[in-house]
Amino acid sequence: MSDARIRLYYNDDVDIDITCYAPWFDVMPASESSAEKAFYLRLSRGGLTLHRGDDRRGIGVTPSEIKRRAVRGSTLARAVGVRSTPVVLDVMAGLGRDGLALAHMGCRVTLVERVPALWALLKNLTARLGSDCDVRLDDGWKVVGRASADVIYLDPMYPVRGKRALPGKELQYLRALAAPSGHGVAEWVEHARRHARQRVVLKRRAADAVVTEPDWQIRGRQVRYDIYRAGGGAFNGA
Repeated sequence: MSDARIRLYYNDDVDIDITCYAPWFDVMPASESSAEKAFYLRLSRGGLTLHRGDDRRGIGVTPSEIKRRAVRGSTLARAVGVRSTPVVLDVMAGLGRDGLALAHMGCRVTLVERVPALWALLKNLTARLGSDCDVRLDDGWKVVGRASADVIYLDPMYPVRGKRALPGKELQYLRALAAPSGHGVAEWVEHARRHARQRVVLKRRAADAVVTEPDWQIRGRQVRYDIYRAGGGAFNGA
């Protein structure tokens, strides 16, 4: 988990308790903001966003994005098996698009994120959605070890491609903030299989090499889901 303490600027018109962020961030009014070179958060009536340097737009997910993603016939929904409304543990929640979409489709979802700035974005987005997801600032590896979930969902950052072009701004920010977990993707899969009740779902780019042979796959045009039966659990159907 990153130990970096960053600033959180808030507009005077926000109507939430700012003190809830104080244990993790240097909280101050937006009127006191100055030129920033590092990462910082900005809280306005439109929500919480993450910025770096002179990037005034920042990154963040909107509730409308989540609702558009919550399509019950999508590859994500099929991979997780939303028809049975499973209990889902998303231990690499990031910006929350997949986990919150699953919650919007009726799954009971716990979102785990170990980077404080991303956790704060998740907490704020969950509140704006009116979702009852449990959002935890914790080490996902340890949470898996004490998990009680039908599905453990793994969405590690995609491997770096050998291209000169930079990845998109979101991925650049995520890579800059997230320290390595200390565990390879194959280790994560096996660890999760030992604790999930039904299945483990690993999200990958469609063209990425298989990390460890899945029991089956759900493929889309840009991403695929490698799916593994749980080590000791009975499969409950797609």
